[in-house]
Amino acid sequence: MDNPSFEQDVVAFQTIPDPWINFSGSALLSGSDIWYATPYDGTNVAEIYNQGQYNGVYQDCPAAPGQVFTGDCWLYQSSVDPLSAPINEAFMEVQFWPAGAAAGPIAMYHSATITNSPAMQDTWMFLPATNGVAAGYASTSTSNAYYLIAPPGTDHVRVQMTLHAEGTGSGSILVDLMRLMKKIPVSVASVPSGGNLVLSWLSQGATSYQVVYKPNITDAMWSPIGSPIPGDGTMKNTSVPRSGTAGFYRIQTL
Repeated sequence: MDNPSFEQDVVAFQTIPDPWINFSGSALLSGSDIWYATPYDGTNVAEIYNQGQYNGVYQDCPAAPGQVFTGDCWLYQSSVDPLSAPINEAFMEVQFWPAGAAAGPIAMYHSATITNSPAMQDTWMFLPATNGVAAGYASTSTSNAYYLIAPPGTDHVRVQMTLHAEGTGSGSILVDLMRLMKKIPVSVASVPSGGNLVLSWLSQGATSYQVVYKPNITDAMWSPIGSPIPGDGTMKNTSVPRSGTAGFYRIQTL
């Protein structure tokens, strides 16, 4: 996904930059215009405010059935301009769409819902899109998940921040570092080294990896070996002991 922190392709003050699309109630803020908060990443943030029933920004990215994604963002709600109770609320969404916008989303996930609770004010909050939704919001129901699998018929995936406002409610939120990440399958190479087996793989940022083992392929459970290894886009190597009998290793993404 391009421009997750709203830093690139800025053409005018308060205009949300491409490839983000404003569908109501959004503005780009920078510097002294953000007088009540410091941006989480870079110098710019997107402000989402109450202009209609649904307000926010979104970005579409190509996708194909079976591809795996994660989505998250950072959100700030100031006590100076909180969301009105009890209806106004904000959440991040990841939506899987077929070709042709008129059809609506096939499946979707959303983050935790932000309200005007004091516990949700005056701090940057990390929001991953992990909550499934019932059929009706999309063509098919989804269950809670961290890794979001594109269903059959997917043509593109949409990441969106939504402020849902009813009536004359007020309030706004700031959004920064909105990310949609496609997860790359792990390809593992192994080389014997003395009494150990060295496992190597190309890692991916914003992803952790856990080595797991089981002595028999028919065993129900995999046992973790060591601690999770953070990914950063470089090759990772880890040594595991070689046993005198057959065994099976794999790398799980977390």
